[in-house]
Amino acid sequence: MARITKGILGGGRGKIANVVMGSWKGVDYIRAYAIPSNPRTGPQLTRRQILTQSSRIASELNKFFGLLPDELPRLSNYNILVRRLIRGANFITAGQGFGTRNDIPTTGNFQNPSFVVISGSFVTGDRIILGMFGVNEDADLVLGRGRVFQNTIASGNAAASNFNTGWTFDEEVTELLAFWTVIRGGQANVVSLYRSF
Repeated sequence: MARITKGILGGGRGKIANVVMGSWKGVDYIRAYAIPSNPRTGPQLTRRQILTQSSRIASELNKFFGLLPDELPRLSNYNILVRRLIRGANFITAGQGFGTRNDIPTTGNFQNPSFVVISGSFVTGDRIILGMFGVNEDADLVLGRGRVFQNTIASGNAAASNFNTGWTFDEEVTELLAFWTVIRGGQANVVSLYRSF
């Protein structure tokens, strides 16, 4: 890709005939216009769906936790979440964790989504954060159905954290998608997920 050094052209944006001009990270460029291919194979459509869901979930969850700022300093919390969700989306099972840290292994009991139990070895000050979202028939995330809950271990040790969520299925929501993590000493541990089928 050739760079524009201003000169007679100056900077430019947009399309002229078969040429596209623009700027990326402060670098002006000019390139030939090309229509990208749009494969619609089964695996490609599945991957797009995973990326769409991961992006929506990350946008919602990013409001509630700052994940591992020292782990990948070049990535934002949102990008770290998307990366983990995409990797984890290939093995969505009850209690399965994904990511790079696993200091505090946990399991979740979602048999009754209105009363959820997250089990683990918790100590004073641990914050257990639980996000619950609905998935509709088209496998789209129903963000309006989402709820985020938080429990803090007040003192001593605990083997479980109980959440009275009051979460129920409705006609729009056909599946439950839940995420949880433990924040200890300002660091979020492995993010786990559960999806009902």
